[in-house]
Amino acid sequence: MAELLEMEALSRIIQPISPAEYHAVCEMSREAYAKTELLEGIIIKKMTKSPLHSRIFSRLCRFLYTALDASYWIRPELPLSLEDSEPEPDISLLRGSEEDYPDRHPDYADLVIEIAVTSLEVDRIKARAYARAGIPEYWIVIPERKIIEAYSEPQGDAYRRERILESGMDLESPLGFVLRLEDLFRA
Repeated sequence: MAELLEMEALSRIIQPISPAEYHAVCEMSREAYAKTELLEGIIIKKMTKSPLHSRIFSRLCRFLYTALDASYWIRPELPLSLEDSEPEPDISLLRGSEEDYPDRHPDYADLVIEIAVTSLEVDRIKARAYARAGIPEYWIVIPERKIIEAYSEPQGDAYRRERILESGMDLESPLGFVLRLEDLFRA
């Protein structure tokens, strides 16, 4: 499939869809699109969750619920409506609450976290959409390598700053907390 998208003849005739069109398609067939997300106008299948993914996800959620005050909304596996994408990051954090979005998904987050067990290439591509949306901080957690790629300072469709943090290091977030990678990646 990826090769088809790279073929010049097909790239001229592929019709990207907008988030609004994606919503309409999803409404027509909720079951068929329940395991998809929109990335740069293309519908992609979401990856299944391995036990390793689930363990890291649970640890991150538990940590964030204790590390953040009530002014932050922790959104696990819920959509963000961006310019040409509607990803469902593993975790997004933003100020406010669900009452602030009665009839739409948020279009911004203060921090987005993806856990990459089998999705690293796709999660790195998502960085473009997150940077374009001005999301100030984006983490890709790579449990098998026990590292976090931490991106910040969005400009255009890229992040100007990338840090690689390894187990044994601490990740200081501008949101006011410190994540000990040793605790996250413990056996």
